[in-house]
Amino acid sequence: MRMSDDRVPKQVFCGQLAPGARPQCGPVRRYKDSLKENMKKCEMQPSTLSIDSQDRSNWRSQCQEAVKQFEDARVAVLQHKCAVRKGEAQPTSNLGAWPCDSCSRICHSRIGLYTHQLQSTQNKPNIVTLSTQTVTDNTKDSKIPSL
Repeated sequence: MRMSDDRVPKQVFCGQLAPGARPQCGPVRRYKDSLKENMKKCEMQPSTLSIDSQDRSNWRSQCQEAVKQFEDARVAVLQHKCAVRKGEAQPTSNLGAWPCDSCSRICHSRIGLYTHQLQSTQNKPNIVTLSTQTVTDNTKDSKIPSL
């Protein structure tokens, strides 16, 4: 960049974040890394940063448009997730969806489905029909219920 090294904006841009979260077992995140990640989420190419930033008005309009598109997509995803949670819409994919065979409830994990099936079988009343079977013994006849 054209800016001298002693200026504060360049020190902030190329420096490290003092109080920030970092990935587990990973390096400390710098402002530059966070900025690149946000640019990728907005579908902007960080590699063209120095070329595109030469024309300030064009760069500003590109940034504003990319952020607006990203925000619109993010809000649409959140609204769809809310509608799915409330039962007003169907999930877009079955990835991570485990339907129950007996009640067709959608569980978010395999262990959740297993727990749901255990609980649903425990909550159902056990209806056992007993049939009587005649067993002959040497001494007497008796009726023993069999399960």
